[in-house]
Amino acid sequence: MPPAKKDESSFLISPTWAVKDGHFHPLDWEAIPQRMESAQLISILCKSTVKHASLFLRGSMLEQKSPHPQADVDIFVVTSTPKIVQLDLRELKNIDRPLDIRTVDLSAQTVDPVFLLLIHCRSLFITGEAFHQCPIPINKQLWVAHWLRYAPFSLPRILHSEGLRRLSEIKQIIRSIGVIQALKHNQFSRDLHTCIEWAKVENPAVATLCLELLQTVYPPYPPFDISMIQHWLRREFYAQIKHWDSQQ
Repeated sequence: MPPAKKDESSFLISPTWAVKDGHFHPLDWEAIPQRMESAQLISILCKSTVKHASLFLRGSMLEQKSPHPQADVDIFVVTSTPKIVQLDLRELKNIDRPLDIRTVDLSAQTVDPVFLLLIHCRSLFITGEAFHQCPIPINKQLWVAHWLRYAPFSLPRILHSEGLRRLSEIKQIIRSIGVIQALKHNQFSRDLHTCIEWAKVENPAVATLCLELLQTVYPPYPPFDISMIQHWLRREFYAQIKHWDSQQ
């Protein structure tokens, strides 16, 4: 069965990120309704022992009214002193969902700008060291970092993957459309359905392929030729980056 199309009414937070004065800004979580499940998640996470680090929750658990039954609980552990971090996350065993826990070392020589953007502007601080979330400037480097993170060009022309690997590759491809939209129209989203809706305007044939690709997230995971999508993404990205440079 094809994944149901999501409209903005299915979100507690708009899937299109708000832009103000050339920046993305931290969300005002107090103004955003909280579901019973997310409140329970937060209560469980608050019981975790976190020292010399900050614990954040993000993703569909906070953003959507009815997250997919198999959706991950997305967690960031953020620290500037990784050698002395103390974590006791045993309480997470009480969470009846898959966990995606990412540690971000702010003391590293290079910190992933994609993660930094999510931490500052789309994540809810839960416990641990206080953390100041601040606006993130929108610039060429930010979108290049997203392009390299999604890396649609790194995937094989024909996908043969299964399970979580197939889901990850689908996200890489479709979220790259959000980078094109950001460069071209100053709009950004990581939501797959939102990105496909944008593609319908830019290239309906690519949007159709993306919808077909999204359907292969379920078994039997048929092989899928993504070369046309890759070609369009690459052409559009470099054209828009060139245009961006010419406007500076």
